[in-house]
Amino acid sequence: MVMLRRTSPLTEPPDSEPKWHYRVRFVVRGHWRRLIDRDGNPYRTWINAHIKGPVGVPLLHGGKVAVLAR
Repeated sequence: MVMLRRTSPLTEPPDSEPKWHYRVRFVVRGHWRRLIDRDGNPYRTWINAHIKGPVGVPLLHGGKVAVLAR
């Protein structure tokens, strides 16, 4: 399982190094991202499939993840 979101609030200052990082690359499927414009109106934008993670680390192979725990 790859945790994509923090399970606790962000505690480090915004200008410091994050305390975690990805150790593998993985495929992110295409998905809709919900956003809100300046006037407060919701809209959606399509995010294409891509590979996420740092360059030079192994690509994670395996089955699809349907549910992510928070």
